[in-house]
Amino acid sequence: MPDLVGNPYQVDADLAIDTDHPLVGASHTMSVQASTDAVLMDVNGDLMAVWPVLSNYVYNSIYAPNAVATLLVHGISVDQPSLAWTVDLGEVRAFDLRAGATRTSDGKVAIVSSKWETGFSISDPFCFEDIEPSVQPCLLTDFAISTPWEWDTQPCVPDVYRYWNTNSYIAKIDPANGTKVWDMQFDAEPDIPNSCFPGDMRNQECMYHVVPAEDGGLVICGNTSHNFDDGYLAKVGNDCQASVEYWYEEILVDGVYTMTSDDLWNSDRNIYGTVVIPDGFTLTIADCTVRFADSEQVLHPTRIIVEAGGRLIVNNATLTSIDECPNSMWDGIQLRGDEFANQGSGTFGLDQGYLSLRSAVISNARIGVNLASVAFIPPSNPKLGQRSGGILLARDTRFNNNRYDVTFSPYENFAGTDPTQILPNRSSFTRCTFETLGPLNVAALYPKDHVVLSMVRGIQFKGCTFSNALVGTQYQFTSHQGTGIHSLNSSFVVKNDCSVLTQVGEPCPLESTTISSFANLHRGVLATTFDLSRTFSITDARFTRVNFGIRMEGVQDAAINRNRFDVAEPFVPGLLGPTYGIYSDQCTGYSIQENNFTTSSPSGEVKKVGLVIKDSGPYYNTFYNNSFERLYTGSIIQGRNANTDANNIPGLEVKCNDYGLTSQNTFDVALTGDNVRVQKTQGLPLDQQDPTTYGNPAGNRFSLAHNGSGNPEEDWHVQLNANVVEYFHHLPTATDRTDPVYSNEPLEILTSDQVVGWPGEPIACPDLLDDGGTKPVKRMAATEQDAEYTEQAEAYDAAKDNGDTYSLLSYVSDPTHSSTQVRNALQIVAPKVSAAVWQAAFERSTPMSAWHMTQALLINSPLQAEALKMVEVYGLPSYYANLVYSAQTGEVNILTLLESGMASHAGQKADALHDLGQMTWLDSLDLPNSVDSLLLFHNDLPSDNSELEQSAVLTATKQYGGLESFAEEASLSSSTPGVFQVIKHYSQREQNLGWDEVDGELLSWLEQLGTQRDVEGSASANAWLHALGNELPDEVIILPEEGAKRSVREEGGHFIDWANEMLLEAFPNPSNGPVYLAYTLPHGCERGTIQITDLSGRELIHQSAYQPIGLLQVPTENWNAGLYVATLHADGQQIKVKISFAP
Repeated sequence: MPDLVGNPYQVDADLAIDTDHPLVGASHTMSVQASTDAVLMDVNGDLMAVWPVLSNYVYNSIYAPNAVATLLVHGISVDQPSLAWTVDLGEVRAFDLRAGATRTSDGKVAIVSSKWETGFSISDPFCFEDIEPSVQPCLLTDFAISTPWEWDTQPCVPDVYRYWNTNSYIAKIDPANGTKVWDMQFDAEPDIPNSCFPGDMRNQECMYHVVPAEDGGLVICGNTSHNFDDGYLAKVGNDCQASVEYWYEEILVDGVYTMTSDDLWNSDRNIYGTVVIPDGFTLTIADCTVRFADSEQVLHPTRIIVEAGGRLIVNNATLTSIDECPNSMWDGIQLRGDEFANQGSGTFGLDQGYLSLRSAVISNARIGVNLASVAFIPPSNPKLGQRSGGILLARDTRFNNNRYDVTFSPYENFAGTDPTQILPNRSSFTRCTFETLGPLNVAALYPKDHVVLSMVRGIQFKGCTFSNALVGTQYQFTSHQGTGIHSLNSSFVVKNDCSVLTQVGEPCPLESTTISSFANLHRGVLATTFDLSRTFSITDARFTRVNFGIRMEGVQDAAINRNRFDVAEPFVPGLLGPTYGIYSDQCTGYSIQENNFTTSSPSGEVKKVGLVIKDSGPYYNTFYNNSFERLYTGSIIQGRNANTDANNIPGLEVKCNDYGLTSQNTFDVALTGDNVRVQKTQGLPLDQQDPTTYGNPAGNRFSLAHNGSGNPEEDWHVQLNANVVEYFHHLPTATDRTDPVYSNEPLEILTSDQVVGWPGEPIACPDLLDDGGTKPVKRMAATEQDAEYTEQAEAYDAAKDNGDTYSLLSYVSDPTHSSTQVRNALQIVAPKVSAAVWQAAFERSTPMSAWHMTQALLINSPLQAEALKMVEVYGLPSYYANLVYSAQTGEVNILTLLESGMASHAGQKADALHDLGQMTWLDSLDLPNSVDSLLLFHNDLPSDNSELEQSAVLTATKQYGGLESFAEEASLSSSTPGVFQVIKHYSQREQNLGWDEVDGELLSWLEQLGTQRDVEGSASANAWLHALGNELPDEVIILPEEGAKRSVREEGGHFIDWANEMLLEAFPNPSNGPVYLAYTLPHGCERGTIQITDLSGRELIHQSAYQPIGLLQVPTENWNAGLYVATLHADGQQIKVKISFAP
């Protein structure tokens, strides 16, 4: 077998190869050339073998470890065997010395092996003194060597150190001529220092093989000594970036160019490394394209850093990656600033970095603009000292195909030098587009959040678009479609932009209006908070084919008005659970008005839901004047949404919504899950003589196509159990179904027809968004409604149980009082027996007679909805129950009238206060004074949500000591203690190292509370955990079930074993018509006889009684006026009753 130049090889019995070629001569330790890999490839039509050869073994050989050799690469023409070229890559060494080769994506060849770290060679070897000082004692102690060179006869050249401190080595060769295109070497773990055994004491690497990666880069493999002998893979990026001509490259200092004067870039250029704009300098980029190298494919980060006081102006320019190279992304703009300074005014002399983007394009960045001093990946946040108050003003700018477009780190602007005088952040976006146009340049990356707002206040989005074109990408998960706005503890506003000036109150001309929109995203808006002073407003926006339109958790005083939602059928299959327009969990004070919810895909793999309200708490809330079409469920209500300590007043009111007027929903309103609570009165009665009251009823209109054939409760559906509501509605018509007929009445809803038909939407459901009103007007309205509510509540307390519920409740519950006595007590206060007293009567330890209970119910009729439900729940015998039902004439109980009035005034007061809170927290002109006046107003006029607003003010103004005391007290007295416990912990952290320095005990507490999704405060706990970097748990959405439900009687209810002492009573008595005899047989008696005689003893009726408790109708057509005697004979006993008859 000849060698490369034709000299014969001599092969011995041990396969040792010897040759006389001068490259491998007798002077070498062993006359061996070793090859462990090769590449066969076509080079310009010539079949070429590229052969890396380990030769000139200075120490050991291929057969032994700890070898040192020279790495030669030969190019051999195969078609006409000849040596075309040889390239010497120098000395290589490793414990297991190998060389690998592979063809690269651009037709070159990559070679991999191992080398000493730069600076060491045979002539300048790696010695004991070069070992990390922290490791040297380990050798002397753990290995018991007396001198550093005991393992060898020569100091500094022992065999044991020969392969220590080796690096991975890779080179690229042009197979056409053997030119070395580039080479590089690197430590496997450069950031991990050497450490004593079993740590990486040797810092050695043995590279074996290299293969091409799909993105044009390379992957090398081998072993390292990190954990004695670890398998190791390393990725080397595509080298296209290295061949680009860069601007400023020759004057970089450690990869950084720091400006020393103002500069203008108005011609195209490529940038390598970091460009820093220091304090006092301005870089203007105009009318050009600037391309940036990929930090992960070159040696240095490539980005622009705007330091505090620096300014970057980008006008009609594009900032992007090196688009001629594959898999190319850059690190974007880092906008720094002083997190402890305010944002000032103007654009010069600021303590913050300033960035102006006008008609610009920011594309192919990992983070387009990062407002922080470090790169951070949301939802985690930078620590104190790494945050930024930078100012970003973007207008008519496009953010294209970035993983994150803009990320804000925590920062609070303030006035002057007083951090408690908070101001809105100056950053804003006008007519900007945040879009994903196709796959990101790095195939393994997917769009995340277009904008991340982390603990900032008052960011404005006017006429902006957030979208994913869904072109050219097959996403694996729906989340890969990205999120529009991801808000953590932040306030922001999304609204239209008007390009012309208008007078106050004058609408913007349509041709001058740019709406905001969200399209083809996984989430439109995700907003969570554990700071109640943070809220948001979204108005006049379009959500098109967004899986989850708006998700808000723990937010107070949010406004979501006049938006349109096209609820999506997911672009990516496999989504579990429904898609929706709005999901609200543990939020209160919201305004959800005049939104349109529909879907362009009513069928499909997932159900579509318009609105989900979960656990609004014990406060008045409403969603008003919205429309729901073509959905599986228009509105879902879950959990506690009323004040359960005050008979569910106030609470959530479903008012003036249109369901299925053009295309039906499967369910219109659904109360799902266990123990749902809403306000007990929905709407209130109207006065036929007073047209100003025609807007009093609930005003909802239900799907025209509903007929109850598929789902008996398709108008108002209760899945498991909920409080019964009294529902006031206009008279229905063929085109306006104002009565929720398809519901479970009277168990779950008791409807009350008002005497006026649907008067038209402007009268029944006026537009409340255009009622105007300043903060003083809202305060005045709240004060007036508070006085009205107080007056109504006093009247209610005086009427209910004749003003003495405590005494009546005690009397009814006392088992020593007989059934007759209790009946009489209930009749005395008729018709004002409260629900609490009725429940006590039904649940007496010594049950009442069913007939006595019936008599009490009849004389108190019309009954309240709760009492009527008890008739069924507690199993009043059906013949008695039917008497009670027939006595309900459609009139309204006096207590219900008073309760509806209380609810109305409480609701109007709450609406005014919610508006006041929202106007305060989103005030862009005079926020400090607005906050102060809000606190004073709630101190003077306590309301249901005063504790929430007061804690919000203390949080915003950084009065953390006072906040801690306030939250501690509120957690003991409030009906939502979990919320205030979270606030207390937050205040304690802010008085120490900050909210993000959480110890294990607090973290465990937050996690435990966060898992209890039906407990108020869990949303705040999860928001805190989310800000710490945890993923949010999935939404809790319980869909209604199709088909008929079992009745209470079928399920057994809470049926009473009614008293069975012998009883006979006539009703009505006296009578001028039919007479009913109610009877009860003695205990254990199965049969009795009822006899009726006149006063002369003549028997008129003789009839058997077969039921233990029964009701007998007596025919009286042939009776004359006078007295008659009815007698019940049973078990040897008899009881009589006189009947007075006057036809």
